[in-house]
Amino acid sequence: ILVGGTDISELSLADYRRNLAYVQQGAGIFSGTLRDALTYGIDREVSDDEILAAARRTGFTEYLDLCPEGLATEVAAGGDSMSGGQKQRLVLTREVLRGGSIILMDEPTSALDVRMSAKIQETMDAVFAGKTRILITHDLDYARRCGRILVLSDGVLVGDGSPEKLLET
Repeated sequence: ILVGGTDISELSLADYRRNLAYVQQGAGIFSGTLRDALTYGIDREVSDDEILAAARRTGFTEYLDLCPEGLATEVAAGGDSMSGGQKQRLVLTREVLRGGSIILMDEPTSALDVRMSAKIQETMDAVFAGKTRILITHDLDYARRCGRILVLSDGVLVGDGSPEKLLET
């Protein structure tokens, strides 16, 4: 396994973690400010300008523009004051800021309605273009967007190929 051309066994754990971004099924948001939520787990200084640029890429500025206190706006634990789509865009913005070269997405649109799911999928495709993306999903329409699909059943690999090849078999 190579990460940016480097054998994974040659990476330190810190370097490996720095290269990995994770967009999970339920948006992991703790209480604090929006700035805190957007920079959670990032081990470097992040400027407001950098946050706003990332938010523009993910469409999160639509929510930020509604917040009179901007990045200083307090967020409830779990992001309870936000819609599902707003929470997912917050997590996407955080991962854009992290800048990993491998994006692990675990059912990232499962809690969203069809319209918002499609918007988030388009955003992820645009924002993470050129990066290695690993998608865990039960959404066959979303899986069809992938170049290669591995099908697991009870932990056993039962299919491997392009969406077209797998549909044939």
